[in-house]
Amino acid sequence: MPGPLHGVTVIDLTSFIFGPYATQTLGDLGAEIIKIEAPGGDKQRFGLKQKNSKNMGSTFMTLNRNKKSVTLDLKEEEDREKLRALIPTAQVFIHNVRTSAMNQLGFGYEQVSALNPSMVYVHLVGFGSHGPYGGRQAFDDLVQAASGGADMILDNNGVSTMRMFPSYIADKVSGLHALYATLAGLFHRERTGEGQFVEVPMLESYTHFLMVEHLYGASFEPVVGHIGATHATAPDRACLKTKDGWIATMPSGKEGADNFLKLGGIADFYNSEEFVTAKHQPGQLRHFNLSVLVTDAFMAAVRSDAKWPQVFPAAAFDGDGPTIDREWSNAREPVACRIVGQIPARELWNSIVRASYDCAEPGMLFIDRINRLNNLSYRERISATNPCGEIPLPAYGACDLGSLNLTRFVRSPFTPEARLDIDGLTETTGIAVRLLDNVIDASRFPLPQQAETARGSRRIGLRPIPSPERC
Repeated sequence: MPGPLHGVTVIDLTSFIFGPYATQTLGDLGAEIIKIEAPGGDKQRFGLKQKNSKNMGSTFMTLNRNKKSVTLDLKEEEDREKLRALIPTAQVFIHNVRTSAMNQLGFGYEQVSALNPSMVYVHLVGFGSHGPYGGRQAFDDLVQAASGGADMILDNNGVSTMRMFPSYIADKVSGLHALYATLAGLFHRERTGEGQFVEVPMLESYTHFLMVEHLYGASFEPVVGHIGATHATAPDRACLKTKDGWIATMPSGKEGADNFLKLGGIADFYNSEEFVTAKHQPGQLRHFNLSVLVTDAFMAAVRSDAKWPQVFPAAAFDGDGPTIDREWSNAREPVACRIVGQIPARELWNSIVRASYDCAEPGMLFIDRINRLNNLSYRERISATNPCGEIPLPAYGACDLGSLNLTRFVRSPFTPEARLDIDGLTETTGIAVRLLDNVIDASRFPLPQQAETARGSRRIGLRPIPSPERC
C-alpha cells in the first residue's frame, strides 16, 4: 500500500547520518528518494561493520533503505546537467554541503528555485547560519559537547564524566527535526504552491531536544537554580542488579514504592533503618529529600522502650495474619495492616536522630501534633509534606510557595548604618500574600480534587531568603 508521501520525489545529496536518517524516514512514508552519490560513494558505505561487501557497511544499510542511488560527479558539467534535468521532476531538494560550495556548483537555493519555483529546498548544517559558528562543520561528538549533553552523564558521586551518550543521538535527533521541517515545507507547498528555503542546524536542534527538561531552573527569569534536571541526571537512576540479570523499575509515588519493596521482601521500608540511613551511602540519593512521620504512639513506644510493629496494608497479602489499624498516606480512615515484623522503637528512634544529625536528613515531622495544631483540621487530615518538608499537606494538597529576596530590603549595606527596612518588608509581604492567594484561583489543576482542596484551604507559603539563587 502506498504511503502518505506517495508521489513526492526527493533529491537527496546528504551523507553520513544526519541527512540519510531524515531521508530514509521520508522514504518509509512513501516518498521516492533519489540518492546522489559522488564517485566512490557515501563514506558511510565503508564505515563500521561489514560482511560480504566492503562498500555496504552496517550503518549505511540501516540508513539507506527505500532509496535509489545514482552516481554523479558534480565537478563535471555533463553530470551537473543531469542533475539540473532531474530538479523539475522533484518536490524536495536536500543536502548537507556548505552554501558556498553549492553556489559554486550551481545548486544553491536561488539557482535551484529558478529551475523549480515550488521546490522545498532543505539545507542541513552543523550550526545555525546566523549564529557565531555559522558555516563551520559539525559532527555528532562536537554537537553533544557544544550543546551541554556531554556534561549530563554523572558518576556515582554526581560529578560530570564529560562523556558522549553511547549513540549518534545528536545526528538522529537532528535528522528527525529535518524530517518535521521538510514535512512542514511540503504542507506549505501543498497549500500555496510555493517552495521555500529550510535550514536545519544540528546544534540548535539537539539543544532544543535536551533543554525540554534540562533548562530546569533557567526556565525562569530570574534564574531559580541550576541547569540540568536533577531526577534525569541522578547517578542512581540506573538498572538494578539481580541474581539472574538486571531489572529496571519506576514505582510511582510512596504507595508504588511500598508495593515494589514488598515484592522484593522488604515490607514497611519506611519504618526500617535502611530508609532512615539511606543518605549515609556515598553518592546515593543525592537529589532526594527524606522525611519521616513520627506519631505519638511511636514516641510512647520509644519512652517505654517497647517494640514497634512493622506493617503493610493487609489487602496486599494473601491469607490470614496478625493485623492492626494504622494511619496510611492519603487514606482518610485508618487502614488494616498486616504485622510483618517488630523492631525496638528506641533503636529506630536513635537511628533517625543520628542520621538527621549526620546528614540533615531525614526530617522529623511530628504528624499527630501537626494535625492537632492544624487550624484546618475540621476539613482535612495531614498525611505528608512537600519534598522539602516546608508545607504539611493533606491528600490532593497543593504547594503554593513564594519567596522574598531580603537583600532588596537592606538599606546602607556594608556600612555601620546598615539596617533592614521592616516597613518595606511588611508592605511587600502583604502584596506577595495576595499574589500567591490569587495564584490559587488562577491555577488550572489537573484534578478536580486538587482544585477543591487548594481553594478550600487557601494554603500558601512565603519565606524570606538571603538571595534569589537560594530559591
